Amino acid sequence: MPCNESADNSAGGVFQLLLLSTAGYRSAALLPKFDLLFLQTLRLIFDASSTVACHVNGLFYRCEINQGKGLEQEENPYGDVVDLPVIGKLEVWIDDHNQQKMLQESLINDIDKLLADKKSY
Repeated sequence: MPCNESADNSAGGVFQLLLLSTAGYRSAALLPKFDLLFLQTLRLIFDASSTVACHVNGLFYRCEINQGKGLEQEENPYGDVVDLPVIGKLEVWIDDHNQQKMLQESLINDIDKLLADKKSY
């Protein structure tokens, strides 16, 4: 089990899946869609076969707002906070690094199927 919020402290590992990246314009409007996708991914893991689900120690929603280098010097680099570029990703902590490839492929395939089934994303 990871200690001190560091995946390096476990016998497993960590991988990230980039799900959303925006150039900025009204990025905040896309965040509810990412929230929904994150919840659906949680369901995928809970509904996954035991050979997949038993290896997942943690699933984290990472939403990073990138203000850009040097932009802090400008008076108003973005007209509004909702215009800041956003990177949305899932971070998956696993208990056995030998299973990482299988887990990644399984999760990516399941997310692809989910997105194909739900064109509303």
